[in-house]
Order: sequence, then C-alpha cells, then structure tokens
Amino acid sequence: MTAKATFGPYVLGEKVGEGGMGAVYQAHRGSDDGQEHYAVKLLSVTNIDSEEDKKRFLQECKALEHVQHPHILELIDYGVEDGVPYLVTEFCTDRNGASLSLGALAERCNGVLEVHTLKVLVPQICWALSYTHQLGMVHRDIKPENVLLQENTYGGLTTKLGDFGLASVTVDSDYIWRPSWEEGEGETTDDDEAEEGGSDEVDGNFSGTYDYMSPEQMDGEPLDARSDVFSFGVMLYRLATGYDRVTFEKPTEINGELPAWIDEMVARAIVPDREERAKSALELLFLLPDDLRPGGIQRSVAY
Repeated sequence: MTAKATFGPYVLGEKVGEGGMGAVYQAHRGSDDGQEHYAVKLLSVTNIDSEEDKKRFLQECKALEHVQHPHILELIDYGVEDGVPYLVTEFCTDRNGASLSLGALAERCNGVLEVHTLKVLVPQICWALSYTHQLGMVHRDIKPENVLLQENTYGGLTTKLGDFGLASVTVDSDYIWRPSWEEGEGETTDDDEAEEGGSDEVDGNFSGTYDYMSPEQMDGEPLDARSDVFSFGVMLYRLATGYDRVTFEKPTEINGELPAWIDEMVARAIVPDREERAKSALELLFLLPDDLRPGGIQRSVAY
C-alpha cells in the first residue's frame, strides 16, 4: 500500500515495517515541525474489505487504549481516515533514529544476546507480559519482532511490548475492555458468556507465529495466559542460546555464562502439558533474583 503524504494530522515519512495486516510508517504531526516522531500503522488495502481484519486492527487499538505500562507500547491516537483504520503509537528507535525491535537486535548479534543484555531485557518483557495477564489479557503472538526497543544515547535499552492485534481477554476478567469493540452487531459478548458460567480461557484459532506457538495454540484450542508463557519460553531459549529451535539441552549447557534462572524460566515455560506449565508470566517473574526483579514486585506466599 502506498500511503498518501498526510494521514489525519500526521505527515507520513519512511515505511519502517510491513506485515500481513498492514504497514508502519514513521510520522510526525504537521503542527509540530517534525520535532517528535510517531509510528503510524495503517491497515493494508487488501485487508480493508475484510470485516475480520478490521475487527482485529481496531481490537489492537482498544487493547492499547486501556493498557498503561512502562514496557508496553504507548497508544497516542487511532481512528479511521478515508475508510482506512489507523493506529498511532510512540516510535521506538536506536540511538541513530532507526526503528529497532528485539528481533533486529538479535540479528545484529548473530541470533544470541549477551548475558548482560538478557539481564536487562528479560525482566522488562516478563513484567509487561505479567501485567497483561493480570488484566486478563492473552497476547497470542509473543516473539522478538513484537518487542520494540528504545535505545538512549548511552546504549541503554528499554523494551516495549507491542502488536496486540491478536490479543484477547479471558471472560472471567474484571478488565474493563472486551474483545467485542462494537456493540449491537448480534454477536455474543464476553459478559453474556460470563453469565452462563464463564471461563478463564479465550477461543483459540490458528493465528500467531508458528515457531513460537504453544501446542494448544497449534491445535486451535481455547487459550489462556499459559500459551503466552510457552511462547515467551521459546523466545528466551532462542535468544539465550542462538539456536533456532528448542532442544533437550539446558541453556546453561549451551552457554556456560548464562545464569541459572534462565534455565529455571525455560523449564517452567516450555512444558508441552499446560497443566504443568507456569500459570502466567507473574510466576516466571518470581524466578528472577531479587536484584533483577522490577521494583515493588514482592514474592507472594503462593510462590
């Protein structure tokens, strides 16, 4: 899709990413002389006629609208312009101003991150994912490309979990947002389902990224936070070892410089039987040593 020069109040610049749903452009407000940059995501022209794709796109907008966390991508604006849905978020870059994701960083490092980098980034990602799980949300597409990075002038990195286009919410949650972002369309709402008994799972389907999918996601089963935990574990294993698939070797057996808590996280996350898996990212968060655990998060009696 070739974007016009302006889209609402935003002046579009370079295309910085493209996927099945659409493209992302670097942009700035026409009124601020380009001093502050944003990321503008547009639904592709091939998806505009698909009600399901439009629903997924606006679902991401609604999800981000009610999520505020230092390590989750900040929503700036969203709407529809000339029939095209758009989403505006903060723009994450490296120190040179180029867009940066965890996937791109891993490529720069030949697929394996340094131990000191893992110690900085893993707690941040785990905290963000834990927060979404506490809100009753299931991300359903955890992978390096969906973790954006902001690099400061000194090389310090801050993670921002993004791409909530597949996110769903468990129907027992008290979270104020529901996946049915429009009412009155004759669809069964989550509140209706909750009145019938409720569940702590969301409908599954074969959406996501195959290499990081949990077994139950591959099978199209209903999903809960444990599916995200599995995907997170696969991502951690690959980033810590440089392997492109999970093996029977522990991460520390592949790289002796890795700390033992990475083994523990992987062991609790990558379990085929979800009944034996960590229940949410919060459980993984408590496996971190005290000096790496985000401030204010204390070990619960339950753990």
